[in-house]
Amino acid sequence: MSPDSRRGKAAPSVRFVDEVVELAAVFASTTSVVTLRRAPWNGLMNDALRASTTPGFRRVAEFTPETAMQSLGKELDGFPHLVADVQLWAEVLVELTGCKSVGLRIAVMQSPMCPRLHVDLVTLRLVVTYLGPGTEFVSNHQVDRNQLGHKAGDRTDEESGLLLAPGCVQRAGRFDVVLLKGEAWPENKGFGAVHRSPPMHGASPRLVMTLDPL
Repeated sequence: MSPDSRRGKAAPSVRFVDEVVELAAVFASTTSVVTLRRAPWNGLMNDALRASTTPGFRRVAEFTPETAMQSLGKELDGFPHLVADVQLWAEVLVELTGCKSVGLRIAVMQSPMCPRLHVDLVTLRLVVTYLGPGTEFVSNHQVDRNQLGHKAGDRTDEESGLLLAPGCVQRAGRFDVVLLKGEAWPENKGFGAVHRSPPMHGASPRLVMTLDPL
């Protein structure tokens, strides 16, 4: 049976889980988004708040499991709880994908980076929002993919006909761990996770971390 035939037209492709081991749900052919719900703790919240008030806070790094502590300690010096959290999820990503190294980007956002619903030409991306509203996503069966990204012209996602049901956009919570399966995942072309940066109102920034298998 082909992967396409296993994807029912009305089958939800978004999963919410409560245990790290359940992130393996991303391997299901019908799944494009897996969100691990978790509660914040004081140390991580304090690091996130301090990072958000650091002018121009943006860190980019590439590291292997063997060099993670050295690289993260250098890039995130003074933010020990962020170091520990990034290292944890990098290890999970390596375990899930078998990649040799991981690409990190963690930055303070003052405006939405990708405000339109779109898909990424990657295999898998892990996203955590430490401050501000989390990533938004839609199940594959609730979108008209012909209207993704800039195909809708100047119309918003809500105006273009992209969304096939009212209220179908879902949002990850602060500190939730989101796995977004991309178009480059094996046999996943045409089924990549449909997602976007959330709207931002006022002067409150977002602190967002992404990890990519390399």
